[in-house]
Amino acid sequence: MEILAVNNARNMRKLINQGGDMTTVNKTSKPKLLAKELKTWLNGRKGWNHNEWLALLADLRTKGYSKITDSQEGCGSIGMFLEANRGKEFDTYVAI
Repeated sequence: MEILAVNNARNMRKLINQGGDMTTVNKTSKPKLLAKELKTWLNGRKGWNHNEWLALLADLRTKGYSKITDSQEGCGSIGMFLEANRGKEFDTYVAI
């Protein structure tokens, strides 16, 4: 296990991409795709309301991201990621 201080955007992205909690990241675990989930949710959005935020957290929880969504720091990191990427357009691919 590695101690990971979330004190900058790079560490926050690393945490979200690896699906860890706010204090440790297990390097042997399979990386989760939280950043992809968040980018998909953000695509085309300029903003969101509180109910949409709660629905996003509930959806992420059902997809196995409860380690992050159930902590105040984790929700803060998700919020920071969303705010930093608000209004950006992401490429989305559909498998045929």
